[in-house]
Formats: sequence, structure tokens, C-alpha cells
Amino acid sequence: MDGLTHLPKSPWLRRGWIGLAVLLVGFHIGLIFSGLVPNLVSRPLHLALILPWAFLYGVTGRWRLVSGAILSVTGMAAAIWVAWNADMLGDQYGFLESPFQIAVGFALLAVVIEAARRAIGWPLPLVATLALLYAFFGERMRPSPAGPTRVSPR
Repeated sequence: MDGLTHLPKSPWLRRGWIGLAVLLVGFHIGLIFSGLVPNLVSRPLHLALILPWAFLYGVTGRWRLVSGAILSVTGMAAAIWVAWNADMLGDQYGFLESPFQIAVGFALLAVVIEAARRAIGWPLPLVATLALLYAFFGERMRPSPAGPTRVSPR
């Protein structure tokens, strides 16, 4: 089976996808030989390079192409912002300090969940979404009739 059968017919698009594949492989080989790269740099850059493959490669239909392009650009911009500001974010020790950072976080969550949905279907993204909803809104759930479930330190 020829590995190039799924590439577009257009020579420019074909070269673009092959170039992106070479860049992705080069990035990962570079990670191997560059020592310990901070995870706030390597992981967002990996995500930024993977998103076009998840949202745009082999897409049929205008709506999926347009939505995939929007999601790719949004996710890539957010991931590159995280990698670019890795030192500042590392000094925050996991806290988000501004509404912009919260928006970037939610954008990345939405993009990754949608990429997973398109790649593997509904089950895992649905479980992840339910877990996130519980994390955000779990304390607002009604307590059980047996009493409060939260243990408070004394």
C-alpha cells in the first residue's frame, strides 16, 4: 500500500503536508538530542504541530474544513503562547493570574477535547468533559441526606 495515497492531489498542498510531517519528525528527533526541554515548551509545541493533522488532514466537506482551520489556528496560537511564556507560567506554580490565561486554558481544553472526539469518537472525550464539569461544579452539587460529604480540617 502506498503511503502517499491520502495526500491531496494539488502539488502545493502535497508539499505542504510533507513539509509539516518533516518538521514534526525533526522536532521530535531534536527533542531527543537536545537534553531536557521544559515541559511547558515541548508539550505545547508538540500540540501546535499535531493540531493540523487532527483537524485538517484528509478532511472532506466545507464545514469540517472551516471549523478545523479555526480550531487549528486557535489551538496553535494558544499553545505557542504557552511555550513562549513558559518561564512566566512556571513562576506562577500552576495558578492562572488573569482572565486571558483562563481563556487560553479553556481554549486549549476545548481544542484538545474536540481533536480527541474527531480522532477516536465520543466516549473518551465525553468522560473527560464530565470529569472537568465535576471539577468545576462538583462542590455545588446537593449534599446527600446523610449529611455533608466534605471533610473539613480542624
